[in-house]
Amino acid sequence: RIRAHGAREGVLRLQGALKIRVINVSKGKESWSEEACGDFAKRVRRFGVEVEELTLKPAPGPPKRTVDEQREEEGKDILSRVSAVEGPLVVLDE
Repeated sequence: RIRAHGAREGVLRLQGALKIRVINVSKGKESWSEEACGDFAKRVRRFGVEVEELTLKPAPGPPKRTVDEQREEEGKDILSRVSAVEGPLVVLDE
């Protein structure tokens, strides 16, 4: 249930409205990703939005596996960490 709190300085805060999980597949935390996610989180927190960043290790790729096999394994790993109950899923690729 979404509850609106009093508008202060023209900003409407919604309690329990939205949680965003940013899932990044990378060998380690990328500085640009951390910076971008931190900036985004800072901007949306004032609206009561929670942002969580999760970094997953990439699946083995060539020469052990084809690129398609690598993507399929990474996709399964990502999907295992989300639930349809959590709400909409938005996927971005580079």
